[in-house]
Amino acid sequence: MSVIIALMNRILIATITLVSCLALLASGCGGPQDQAKAYMQEGDAVIVKMAGQTPGFKKDLEDLFKGVFSGDGLEPAEFEQTATALRETANSIKSQGEEARASYAGIQKLSDVEDYKEYAALMVQALDVNEKGLNDLESFLDEAAGQVKAANFDAIVLANGIETFSDKAAQISDDLQKLQKQAADLKKEKGL
Repeated sequence: MSVIIALMNRILIATITLVSCLALLASGCGGPQDQAKAYMQEGDAVIVKMAGQTPGFKKDLEDLFKGVFSGDGLEPAEFEQTATALRETANSIKSQGEEARASYAGIQKLSDVEDYKEYAALMVQALDVNEKGLNDLESFLDEAAGQVKAANFDAIVLANGIETFSDKAAQISDDLQKLQKQAADLKKEKGL
């Protein structure tokens, strides 16, 4: 009788162990590859959310300076309101960038996931470039807001500043697209 009870206990323990292992595998908490993939998917999901803010962000930016290039002039209060909305969106995007960065950093702590680490490093570089662009935008908005409020406001000076900023933003955009393409190519090539 005690042999049967011992056997039943072993079967019960084996069943519990099997169910626990299956639950861990199903939740992505298996080996380092599964964990890396989960971190990558978390980071990528945040990147998609960040990208979703881009169309409205671009429209607000275009609207902000439309008056300068059309010759209609700028209303300082309206300019400041739109600039404030842009700053808030930029801060939201940067905050989401930190969330994505934390997910990608989780990959760097794992062993035997070199392809995932390479992908994460590229995505962190892209986040760095994006953050630099947002910081440049915020600095430019501060400078432009001061110009618009000035009694001796000169639309030509502001237009030149916008052009200079646009050139820098285009370079940042190119750098960002290159990094994102490298990451996407790596992800596809390695089947991540």
